[in-house]
This record gives sequence, structure tokens and C-alpha cells, in this order.
Amino acid sequence: MAKYTIIVCYRDNEFLLVYNPERGWEFPGGKIKENETPQKAAQREFKEETAYRPRSLKIIEKDREKSIFKAELGERTKQKSEYPIAFFRKLPENLSFPQKEYKKIIEKTKQRSKQNP
Repeated sequence: MAKYTIIVCYRDNEFLLVYNPERGWEFPGGKIKENETPQKAAQREFKEETAYRPRSLKIIEKDREKSIFKAELGERTKQKSEYPIAFFRKLPENLSFPQKEYKKIIEKTKQRSKQNP
């Protein structure tokens, strides 16, 4: 089973990133807890990191390491977000991981959207 989740959230043609002060900009996501499904982990991590609920959460890819989800921005929760968030059309500087990893994930979510609108 996957160990962590990644959630790519779109609004119009922009994608959401959270700013982790120790690492930089990254997609919302995190570790899957014991006895937690990847879907539940994605919902929890997204809410914790952004203070929004994910809407239309769809699995894009799943392997032994990670589960990648695509979502839309849902309603705001009453809790405070763990990190600052922002929407981008292009990848910013100061990413947590190599830029090519983000590009691969974005491309996968866009391809899946074309296959399953």
C-alpha cells in the first residue's frame, strides 16, 4: 500500500502549492497513517495544510510509494492552515523537490483529465 499522498488542486488553469518554511513550495500531502485509506489521508492532509476541504477528489496514480490525487478547492474550514498557500500557473522558485518531479505530476493530472473529463 502507498506510504504517502500528493494532492494536485486546480482552480481554473492554476494549481495550488503550500509553502513549507523548512523546505519550500510543494503540493499538499503527507504520510498515510496506519489503518487509514489513501483517500482519507489525502482529505485529512489537504484540510490540515490548506484549511480547505478537497472537492471532487480523484485518484490519478497509485503505486507502492505514493497515491496521487487531483482535486478542486472546496469550502474553507474553521481551522487554521499549517502553511501559506498560493495558486500558480508556472512552477515557482524554491521548490521542496526537483522541478522535474512536479512537472511529471502536473502532466499526469492533465493527461488523466483529458482521458476522463
